[in-house]
Amino acid sequence: TAANPQNVVRGKMMDVQGGQMSEDEEVVEGHLHIAERAKNLVASNARFQLATYTGVPDGPDAKDSVFSDPRAPVLGGIHQLSGRIVVFLDRNKQSDSKHAKNASKISFSSISTGHIDPPPLIPIFTRVGLLPPVVRVLGDLELAPENYTEELRQLLSIKDNQEGDFFWMEPGGVFHEDLFEKRREVKVRDFRSAKEDVLCKVKHDIVHVMNTEQLDWLPRFVANYKGHPLNEGFFYDVDRKGFSVFGWQKDTENLWAEYRFEFTGEVEDTETFFQNMEMLKSGIKAVPDAQY
Repeated sequence: TAANPQNVVRGKMMDVQGGQMSEDEEVVEGHLHIAERAKNLVASNARFQLATYTGVPDGPDAKDSVFSDPRAPVLGGIHQLSGRIVVFLDRNKQSDSKHAKNASKISFSSISTGHIDPPPLIPIFTRVGLLPPVVRVLGDLELAPENYTEELRQLLSIKDNQEGDFFWMEPGGVFHEDLFEKRREVKVRDFRSAKEDVLCKVKHDIVHVMNTEQLDWLPRFVANYKGHPLNEGFFYDVDRKGFSVFGWQKDTENLWAEYRFEFTGEVEDTETFFQNMEMLKSGIKAVPDAQY
């Protein structure tokens, strides 16, 4: 089905398929539940932007009391048994040490991810003028008990010679912001109960292959299956239900759009994913290259 060009505006990426998430938590066909999307952004990334407080803020918008540096991400992950988000603060890194000092005085903090990894995609989003989907989790950042140290070291693949401390956070608030700058609060109970998608641990590998070895096929997918010729397209997300491409529409100055491709059945591994890609290729019509 051809996408609706009226949903595309200059200099902004828009959902050309009209897929705004409903406010009643219903799942949009071909997409994960919003809580699953939030959970999988945290689970698929190993670097987070941490924000801690240097003092009690004067108001909700006070920024002078917040310490946060996106250029100095911290290593992190999800502790499956407790559901807490874990971060490692390296004692030999100035920013990490400052976070540890701040958290020891004021535990309330926030953890954000999605806008740091995978690194090769970030310049592309910057050029378009948008951020990729981002999740922000709020809660109290506390020193993890010492008896968890070895388990957490293995969880985050921290080397034995790396000196630092493990902190963890019980999610108290979760917010998801999509490509279209739509910010939604995710129910904490839904976030905690959401399962990690089967492809979340290999998502970055798939994104890399699709944006290198398979890059030339992306505009052809969009032209053939969505009816929009592109100047260029990039693969940015995948889960068991489908994958997403965003592209610069042909014969426009700067019109970018997002296209969602649904799988006919849920995909459980990389082998099945690439089998689906071969099926899409085989279905491409004999359209002259000029139309792609």
